[in-house]
Amino acid sequence: KKSNVQPERVLQNMNSMLLGNIETQFVTATYISYDIQNGIATITNGGHPPALIIRESTKSVESLRPFGRPLGLFENGEYETESIPMHPEDRLLIYTDGLIEAENPMGEMLTESGVTQFLLTNHNLNGDELLQSLRKYISDWTGGAPLDDDIALVLFELRGAGKIA
Repeated sequence: KKSNVQPERVLQNMNSMLLGNIETQFVTATYISYDIQNGIATITNGGHPPALIIRESTKSVESLRPFGRPLGLFENGEYETESIPMHPEDRLLIYTDGLIEAENPMGEMLTESGVTQFLLTNHNLNGDELLQSLRKYISDWTGGAPLDDDIALVLFELRGAGKIA
């Protein structure tokens, strides 16, 4: 059954509710839906870091970041949606900016490129192993130092006929 939800509208409404209510703060968001019949992931972005799609068939990582402003900062929030086909064994990683901004002892940030390289090197790990290894990698990268920002990770995996695990 096709959903009537318009992700751009959801983010616009959230932006309106937050505007003027969170002082100088802002919120980022990613809205993801998956059409199981057609194997299409749809991503709407509100100033959030790119979603990374790990393609098992080509052993590659694609960055997906449709335009979208952070929530709570601008009166006319603009949010775009992008759709991308996903295939069995593909994975989609979303994360907060604390991941790519984690600094090593020399003050260098991990960056999206660093995360992509990690994913390419470790694509063969199952979901739990991949997330645990990424956690360890971050700790090693920072030298075990406390992080300046929180890190949240969500990994979607497609198994079998494209069902989300």
